[in-house]
Formats: sequence, structure tokens, C-alpha cells
Amino acid sequence: MDINSIVDILFVINAFFIGTKNMNHVHAQFAAKIYFLIHGKFT
Repeated sequence: MDINSIVDILFVINAFFIGTKNMNHVHAQFAAKIYFLIHGKFT
């Protein structure tokens, strides 16, 4: 795993927890799924 993959994963985790803290779970999960689809980081 290269550094860019780590940064992308941290970005998604951070976005998910921000969404959770704001009680916006569905939006956070949707944004994470779209982000993964765009960047293809399921490797």
C-alpha cells in the first residue's frame, strides 16, 4: 500500500466520523462509497 492509498483511507474515515458526529450517517456512508468508486481503492 502506497502513501496515497493511506491518505485516501484516512480522508474517508475522517469524513465518516465527521458525518457521524453531525448525525448525518447516510450522507457520510454515501460519500465514502462514491469516493471509493471514483478512486478505486478497494484493493
